[in-house]
Amino acid sequence: MPKKIDNILRSKKDFLLVAFLSILPFFFFYELLFGYSLLTGDFSGSDLLELHLPFKYLISESLSTGKIPLWSQDIDMGFPTLAEGQSGFFYPVNVLLSWLDPILSLNLSIVAAFWISSVSMFYFAKDSGLGRYASLISSIAFSYSLFFVAKVKHINLIATASLFPFVLLCVRRSILRNSYRYAILASIGVSLQFFAGHPQITFYSILIYGFLVAYYLLSSSNQKRNVRQIFFLFFLLFVFPLFLASVQILPTLELSMHSDRINFSLENVNTYPFKIKNLVGLIYPYFYGNPAEATYVVDIGKDGVFWENAIYVGIIPLIAMFYGFSRVIRERRYDLYFFPILLIVSLFLMFGPSNSLGRALWNAIPGMNYFRFPARFGIFFVFSVSML
Repeated sequence: MPKKIDNILRSKKDFLLVAFLSILPFFFFYELLFGYSLLTGDFSGSDLLELHLPFKYLISESLSTGKIPLWSQDIDMGFPTLAEGQSGFFYPVNVLLSWLDPILSLNLSIVAAFWISSVSMFYFAKDSGLGRYASLISSIAFSYSLFFVAKVKHINLIATASLFPFVLLCVRRSILRNSYRYAILASIGVSLQFFAGHPQITFYSILIYGFLVAYYLLSSSNQKRNVRQIFFLFFLLFVFPLFLASVQILPTLELSMHSDRINFSLENVNTYPFKIKNLVGLIYPYFYGNPAEATYVVDIGKDGVFWENAIYVGIIPLIAMFYGFSRVIRERRYDLYFFPILLIVSLFLMFGPSNSLGRALWNAIPGMNYFRFPARFGIFFVFSVSML
């Protein structure tokens, strides 16, 4: 078969799979979209109803009057809503959906996060050498894992996390192809993560991007890269996004100086821990109970919060992960070693500063102690399982 025709057929098959991934979240959340309903709260309240829905109204009202929501008089004696950082005012998805009814806008934001995650994960898996159907399975395992599904109440978190495969794809291509174009796309992706409104996932993601850059630069046989090229690549990936997103980052940093986070200690970071016994959630996520049925009765201060410790990917992907792990090691697939390494590293980081090694790491990296729930490193664990 001529190469041109073969490429056309392949792209058509990819298009059909991407079309399937695009339809899937509408089926998954059909009750939200066609029943005009909202996800309700849980035993700790509802960020959707008490935070993100009001933000949707605020964004809608602000854009309709041509104003930026710098300040709200409806909270106490007034509050700097833009600086708060979680509204996602500058996030393009929120801007596009702001012209709709706020409830529909909120529900479509959830759908959009799952669509972005699944499609970008599909293309990352294909770019890493997986076949199209393996990439499809990897995409669904990652995007519909309990890490995403259990955190829909944190729409800004899953919106930020959904961009991770896209940025990682651009970082990978920028390194392997020595392409500044993909480095620029990666920097735009990181800035979008800042705009999506969850600084913790953005901060953690940047650490992993740096890890990927270091891995490929150290393992690459390309000796043509000089110091200037590496420096410029570093600038595009890790400095330029700060300029692009500075309109959000700077006011949020200023407000954070008046937050109790500035006085956080390592004990505060690990208030809601992830423990070894929580790994049972990989096999049965409701082992300690189900919050939806009010059976999750553990002491969350000692044993963690259900949705924060949720890392269930599915039994079949989990079994396949062990096979993939052993195959990568056995066949010495150095190009794929990144995923077993990331699997182990992210699992270690999920336990946070609860041991001496973790404590040393948290002390060594500035900014780590600003965030609770180190179990959120679970996104990279789930990502690695899905790839393997």
